[in-house]
Amino acid sequence: MEQSTRIDVEAPVQQVWQVLREVELWPEWAPTVTSVRRLDDGPLAVGSRVRVGRPRILRPSTW
Repeated sequence: MEQSTRIDVEAPVQQVWQVLREVELWPEWAPTVTSVRRLDDGPLAVGSRVRVGRPRILRPSTW
């Protein structure tokens, strides 16, 4: 499955990425996310995996 959404943000790419890569903090600012757990070590990068809990929308899933 592939999902895509576009949102224009008036901030530098580096600043946006800094917020998004702190996946464990997503529940603090994303009301549909209740939990996030990294499934691997090291910096977030292509191929990294996280377990995301979004019970109001879907069952927990691996991203």
